[in-house]
Amino acid sequence: MAKSGFFDKSAPRYHMHRYRFVNFHTINFFKVYKGLDILTNKVTVEEMKGVPHHMISIVEANQRKYDITCFRNQALPIVERILGDGKIPFIVGGTNYYIESLLWKVLVDETSRHPSPPTSTKWKADTSDELTDNPKILVDEIIKLFVSSHGRVESEDLESCSSDQLHCALSICDPKRASSLHPMDRRKVLRSLQICYQTGMKHSEILSQQRKMWDHCEDSTNWDVSHLGGPLRFENSLCFWIQADKKLLHDRIDKRVDDMVEKGLRLELNNYFDTLKEKNDELDYSRGILQSIGFKEFSAYLQLPKSERHSKLDNALFNVGIDILKLATRQYSKKQVQWINQRFLQPKRRQVPPIYGLDGNLTDAESWDINITRPAETLLENYLQGNFEHPIFAEKRVQTIEDREDDLIVRTCEICEGRAFVGIRQWEAHLVGRRHKKMKNRNMNRELRSFKFNSDPQNPSVEHTSVSTSEAQTSRLK
Repeated sequence: MAKSGFFDKSAPRYHMHRYRFVNFHTINFFKVYKGLDILTNKVTVEEMKGVPHHMISIVEANQRKYDITCFRNQALPIVERILGDGKIPFIVGGTNYYIESLLWKVLVDETSRHPSPPTSTKWKADTSDELTDNPKILVDEIIKLFVSSHGRVESEDLESCSSDQLHCALSICDPKRASSLHPMDRRKVLRSLQICYQTGMKHSEILSQQRKMWDHCEDSTNWDVSHLGGPLRFENSLCFWIQADKKLLHDRIDKRVDDMVEKGLRLELNNYFDTLKEKNDELDYSRGILQSIGFKEFSAYLQLPKSERHSKLDNALFNVGIDILKLATRQYSKKQVQWINQRFLQPKRRQVPPIYGLDGNLTDAESWDINITRPAETLLENYLQGNFEHPIFAEKRVQTIEDREDDLIVRTCEICEGRAFVGIRQWEAHLVGRRHKKMKNRNMNRELRSFKFNSDPQNPSVEHTSVSTSEAQTSRLK
């Protein structure tokens, strides 16, 4: 709601009335693909009202290889050109990972790649049992693949490899980086392996070098221990965060999905799926536009033959897809807030731009103008004039979150069957969580039953008040 509302209500006013030097740069990753305009909720030509927009419908929907690096390399020159023309680019969207690639210098450039990859002997180490429970040969084969291809390995080349095996391979070539990544975060693990064998440097070393780039900053003492690496690309950046209460946000998400159905979502899905079948393209929900929320949720519906369309079963499956889509979108909105809190509001991790909160609880025209448009204009005008004493800066500033320096270490809970947690906050939240307590109690009860049986196998009804694996506590029980 915030993104589309910003387009519909604020963009024309900025462009038409005061800021003719504004260009909008939409950062919703799936909007870059052509087609499925309703599903991806693209801004229409009418809604643009003459305001230039970029990075919309620029990639063929069936293009398999279009990642964050491709996006950054295509979007960044547009931003720099707009700035060079003396205009202000508004980067608007909800795919925060891609926004990061523009605001921060966090990606490894092609030009930095080493001409020759590391050799097998340089990177291989003893694959002991501490690193993996998988056979040593499998991890060795993964490393050989990266060495032989100079790191040009894609996810489809590793479909037969488990995430644990990939993480073990990274633990061998870059243990420091592996210790900061969740074993199931396959995308980041793969990217770190690619960087190691494409550049000849460990990814952790590259990140460390990026952090040292802040040494020339006047206030560099705040950033020399940053976990995330790389300074801000544009120092004069402002972030506007349109916020809404959770209940209101969920209601708007449900309404937006209902509006998509009224606009013709069902027909759009049918036509797109029919086109894929005509081209004999497989439904791979891990690539291209099919990754987007709103397609895989309708997989059962789309598998029905044409002859079944508009049957009772067809209608039922479509309605199930609608419910799943609403749920998935609500879950994604929660992740967006978590991402902002973790990546944009923790200054000990990185250099962060100022973020100002705008009240998006009321969306009628008058409330939007009072709570969103006018405060944003006031913030922008005074920022451009250098009038930082204006009270609105303190009033709207979103408070940063206190962080801890060891926050990105991966910890594993053996009680909960090896579940891994990235950061001390996740770990501490897990230890007091319901699931951990339930598993802990279950293990204690299992040990108690075992102790009872071992103490008196002829009389399993013997009762004891507690049990522990330590010798001292066991002796006390006896």
